Amino acid sequence: MLNLIISDFYKLFKRKSFYICALIAIALSAINVFTLSFQMGMQYGIPDLDLKLLGYNAFFVVSGGAASVGLVSSIFSSLFISGEFSAGVVRTVILRGVNRFYFYFSKLIAVLSVPIIYTILSCGTAFAAGCYLWGMGDPDKSTIISIAKSLGMFLMIQIAIHSLYVMVSFLVRSTGAAVASNLAIVLPVVSGMLIWLIDYILLKWFNVQCNVGDYWVGNHTLIFQSMHFAKDFVIRMSIVSASYLVLSSLIGSFTFWKRDIK
Repeated sequence: MLNLIISDFYKLFKRKSFYICALIAIALSAINVFTLSFQMGMQYGIPDLDLKLLGYNAFFVVSGGAASVGLVSSIFSSLFISGEFSAGVVRTVILRGVNRFYFYFSKLIAVLSVPIIYTILSCGTAFAAGCYLWGMGDPDKSTIISIAKSLGMFLMIQIAIHSLYVMVSFLVRSTGAAVASNLAIVLPVVSGMLIWLIDYILLKWFNVQCNVGDYWVGNHTLIFQSMHFAKDFVIRMSIVSASYLVLSSLIGSFTFWKRDIK
């Protein structure tokens, strides 16, 4: 198992697409900060984009660096898994007698590291851009704790979603289909229509009123924008995220174990 994990991380860092996606996330993070500075500077008529007069500093935008992580990491994760099938690597490794469950969870661990790495890079970039524009400022302890909670919740949700990406990629195996399917998961338009349909069926056929959207982990990918969370919300999202992670991992690994590798 350990050798598989080491091998997968070696493949992860060897992929050019990993660095390309990381650079895209970093660039988008910096662009977001400079765009915000420009827009707010124009709105308030502040010369030289000096928003320090309004209390802006690097800590004000650090969480916003996570904005580009979800989309970019979903594309890379899909490519990373499906590419192994397309290149015949999976078939070769399995024919050597490698345990399929070990193989699946090794890929899962490698993919779950992607949003963590991209979030660190993107938020670090946003922080650096904020320092360049407005300085670090003098944040209090409560601000730092709020940022840590926000990013912690964001990563928890991203880990749950990426476990779905791995499951889908193992199911469909084709690169194009994996990317398209996982983008459908992350795009709010597709998931929103499905949630509306489920809510409608429950109400129309079973007379049950339930906001399914509260239990769809993808609806909370913008959680990094919030700094304050009610205790019941944190508990619910922790349970929901853990449930998605466990169920998708079990379904994905079981179906991979049962299906033939061609």
